[in-house]
Formats: sequence, structure tokens, C-alpha cells
Amino acid sequence: MDSPNTALNLRRYVRLCITICIFSLLSVILLLGSGAWSSSAQSSSTIHYVDAGKTDGAKDGSSWTDAFTSLQSALDIAQAGDQIWVAQGVYTPSQRSSEEDPRSATFKLVDGVALYGGFAGTPGQEGDLSLRDWQAYATILSGDIDGNDLVDERGVLTTTANLVGE
Repeated sequence: MDSPNTALNLRRYVRLCITICIFSLLSVILLLGSGAWSSSAQSSSTIHYVDAGKTDGAKDGSSWTDAFTSLQSALDIAQAGDQIWVAQGVYTPSQRSSEEDPRSATFKLVDGVALYGGFAGTPGQEGDLSLRDWQAYATILSGDIDGNDLVDERGVLTTTANLVGE
């Protein structure tokens, strides 16, 4: 018979796996952004801007000044050929497959939409992909939906011992 500690450890392991998968996906997208996707960066139909730290502006994603504060808001309106540029910060999923279960939250990616992180989010610097610096301006997609895990200064979970909650 399983002990409560075994069940808790299993839940922590599953959450860590989900977090690692999300982080790995973002890392691949961000790292490949300077390669094959760079050439398409200048010809895309629409760039949507996201900045979780934004407190003012129209929040319609049309510029850094008017950036969405939620990545999912940009994903909801993006179409194939569009790009989403995400400013530094930690972003958690909000799209749920079950309203009753907060753990069902995911980022619902859109086929054919390029996702770039690593921007400072400075107004007036729209449209210039060369200003992207993913090392200086870390953009983290986090699976910590209840926001209570112990993370490093960039928002990255570095060990399963730092998982908190269920």
C-alpha cells in the first residue's frame, strides 16, 4: 500500500516533469529563433507583443507600450504567419481544459506562429528582432500554476526539493 509520502513525491515528480517539458519547449523555441526562423521574422504579417510587467497602455498587443500582459491573450488572436514577442519575465499558463482543475492549465500554442522571448520590452523598439537578448532578458514559461515553488532569481525551478504544494 502506498504511503502519503509516496503519493506526494509522485505528484511532485509529475509537476517537475511538466515544468521541465514547458521549459524545454521554450528553450528550443528561443534558441532556434536565431536560426531558421530569423529569416521569416521580417516577413511575418503581424507581431503581437507581451509584457507581464505592463501596468498601463491599451493591452492590445500592438506594441511594447500596449503589450498584452498574458501570453495566452496573444496566442488566442495569433494566426499562422504571425509572431509573438515576449518580454522578460515569468509566464504561467491560463488556458484550462477543465475549469474545476487548475492543474489542467496549459499554453495553447498555435501552428505556424513563431514565439520569441528575450526582449527588454522597451517602447520604441518594436520590429527589431536583433534587439532580442535571451540571456540578458530571460523569458520563462513556468508550470508553477499556484506560484509557490522555490525558484532562482530568473524564475527557474532547479531541483525537485523546491517543489511546493500538490
